Amino acid sequence: MRNSKKLLDMCKDEKRELYPLTPSQMGIYLSCMQNPKGTMYNIPCTYVFDKGSLDTDRLINAVRKTVDNHPVMKIFIDNSTGSPMMKLRDSVDFDIPVVQVDNLEQAGKDFVKPFDLEKDVLFRFAVFECGDKSMFAMDFHHIISDGTSVSVICNDIALAYDGKELEPEKFSQLDLSVFEEKLEETEEYQKSKNYYDSIFSAVESKSEITEDFAEDSEVEDKPNGSFELSTNGKFSVEDVRNFALANQITPYTVFLGAYEYAVAKFTNQSETTVCTVTHGRFNKQLKNTVGMMVRTLPIHANIDEEDTVSDYLKKIRRNIKETVANDWYPFMKLASDYDLSADIMLAYQADIFNTFKIGGQALKLKLVPLKSAISKLNVMVFESETICSKRKLFVRLPTAF
Repeated sequence: MRNSKKLLDMCKDEKRELYPLTPSQMGIYLSCMQNPKGTMYNIPCTYVFDKGSLDTDRLINAVRKTVDNHPVMKIFIDNSTGSPMMKLRDSVDFDIPVVQVDNLEQAGKDFVKPFDLEKDVLFRFAVFECGDKSMFAMDFHHIISDGTSVSVICNDIALAYDGKELEPEKFSQLDLSVFEEKLEETEEYQKSKNYYDSIFSAVESKSEITEDFAEDSEVEDKPNGSFELSTNGKFSVEDVRNFALANQITPYTVFLGAYEYAVAKFTNQSETTVCTVTHGRFNKQLKNTVGMMVRTLPIHANIDEEDTVSDYLKKIRRNIKETVANDWYPFMKLASDYDLSADIMLAYQADIFNTFKIGGQALKLKLVPLKSAISKLNVMVFESETICSKRKLFVRLPTAF
């Protein structure tokens, strides 16, 4: 970790005309090229408020100041060298329309459109008005943003709305691009590679979900079927936290352990590999950085039916801790080395950007369902103040359905 911090410091403000995509960004880019009409890597968020309770002009001005504060918001993908690279625009020109609509929910759905990575500004903002309600909508391509970045953007918009100065990024996504390029030469990178080799070189079978029907290869934009389960009335956020505390684990470990066990039963295997994600902000100086820093991690588990629930979950906790400590070796290379995929995924979002506090108000997030699928079985866990704990399961259904 100390060596990584030194390397990051060395990469700060290294000016280039073109910056390589990080492995995480490259994975997104390649997936988008397979489905350029898809919206699976959009991150849309909408927040409804009483019309007039926020000053629209101040809000729009706050958005523009926020965009100016984060360099990655000005990039596009340049393929002039034959490889996708990030190129920084001198400035970014974008509109923030205020639109009268008949239905806010439908307006939110219509707001989500594919991004052209080579031509488009890779974000959108809009304000929709309907009767006595307004809705602030924003959408980012995942190649320049992630969940934590959305929280940073919301916080900056709120500060700028109140007329406060914004804290510049200490390290940008462009700095991280240079860092990732040079990381391969470090001892930590090789150590991480060796860690994964010690696990996956001995794995004889991989976890796979078999579809009921064959996928239609003629359909480019794979449809996304989804459903939502609420634990309201069954168990609460507090119940999960208390259970986790009693077993010296985290709520995240509870959900991941349960998911690993369910996958093992469904696939009739005694070992599983489920992918999860971390925010990838290994240095506190990245707390204000907007970019795609999420790292995909494969968590391998051996299921021993003789274990108690507590013992099993503590093994999961240890596996998570060890994998996170060795997350320098990118998943894109792991997928190639060991034939892994992220088709079975769990993301524990908690309440990361569930509430947008601005102008003395606490606006609740309204997620916009995406039409395109990322993976076969992508489980997302959210916390909600109004319905205790909401588990959102996004499941890609075969196109033959």
